[in-house]
Amino acid sequence: MYTAQHHLATQNLPTLQSTGSAREFIEQAMAEFEARGGVIKHCEIRVGGDVGGKWNAAGQLFLSNGNSCADADIAELVRPLAAKGAGIVAISYQLSIDARRIKRIAKAFGIEIQSQRGGFRTKSGPNEANRKATAERGRKHRKEVYAQAKPMLDAGKTRNEIASALHCSKLTLAKAITENSHVAD
Repeated sequence: MYTAQHHLATQNLPTLQSTGSAREFIEQAMAEFEARGGVIKHCEIRVGGDVGGKWNAAGQLFLSNGNSCADADIAELVRPLAAKGAGIVAISYQLSIDARRIKRIAKAFGIEIQSQRGGFRTKSGPNEANRKATAERGRKHRKEVYAQAKPMLDAGKTRNEIASALHCSKLTLAKAITENSHVAD
């Protein structure tokens, strides 16, 4: 039967008897250290490797203090770049750090990184004016297409014939009809 004790026994670990002299040496060194004013921190002994953090039930890794100190240093490098308006990709390239790690650090340290798709978590970014202008030009064009297509529709022509005559796509014609069919002439 395989048990944890069996696993430990198969690793040829030293026994208590063979470590007696080493134990005496360590106890003597600890006593000398404490006599000089040192403080010894006792930690629990765990079987297995140390991953540098702890896992929660959801399978997420909580980082140890050593990693959070490194993250704090990275956050201090990310903060001025984000303040200048750099995006995730630019910061990742500048610091040679994975974008997912930068996002995690930014979230942990409250750093807002501007998205190139539109502002700080809003839909009004640097290109919003261009998007609105383009949408308005499209609506204006489809209104003109509908004005030219209306007499042809009333005459009974098909959408394919109308699209060919107006040199526009069938999709543009369909959108023009949908958007403007309620408008009184």
